[in-house]
Parts: sequence; structure tokens; C-alpha cells
Amino acid sequence: MDWATGGTPIGTYEALIDDFRKNGTSYKTICSVNLDEYVGLKVSDPNSYHYYMDKYLFKYIDLPKSRQFIPSGAAEDMEEECKNYDRLIHDLGGVDLQLLGIGRNGHIGFNESPDRRLV
Repeated sequence: MDWATGGTPIGTYEALIDDFRKNGTSYKTICSVNLDEYVGLKVSDPNSYHYYMDKYLFKYIDLPKSRQFIPSGAAEDMEEECKNYDRLIHDLGGVDLQLLGIGRNGHIGFNESPDRRLV
């Protein structure tokens, strides 16, 4: 499962949490692989996606920390971090399901266009 951050998926996360609580749907066997992270932010930073995912989803379901993957924004070598992350996704067998957000300016999955004016 590839998770999105931002405002778009919050309703989906709330539905997953509700399903977990009411129906006992388990997430113990999936792997969560987030799309991105802000460069320069540590895991504990309230603006990081590590923090965001825990705040809005992970702490409410039974997905083990060992199966939660988010790139490191604090890596010393970002190019190597990206290569390692690509390798991780490959080693996990790829992505079976991807949840992406759509921004107000039409960007998808944090891929901003050079022209960031609102459309």
C-alpha cells in the first residue's frame, strides 16, 4: 500500500480506522510505503510525513512499525536515499495499491508543475 499525505486522504484514513475499530480489519501483514518526505526534516518534526502518518493513521491501526516505510528527510545523501527507497519498493514486490492526493492546483502525489498558479 502506498499512502498519500496532505488533506485529501484524511477521510480515507478515518474510514480505515473506523473499519479497524468496528470490524477488526487487520493491517498486520501489509507494508506501507509513503511517497515522499520533506528534505531536512527529522522523524519527530511535526511537519514531517512520519509525524503526519502517525497522527492521522498509524497510531490507530495495528500496522507494525517494522512495516511502515517513509523516506528519510534527514538522510545525508539524498540521491543514495532515493536509490535505497527504490530498491526497498522493488524488494517488497512493488506497489499493489496506491492512494494519491490531488492538490488545489491539480498536482498529483506531490508532483508540482513548474507553474504553481491555481487553476
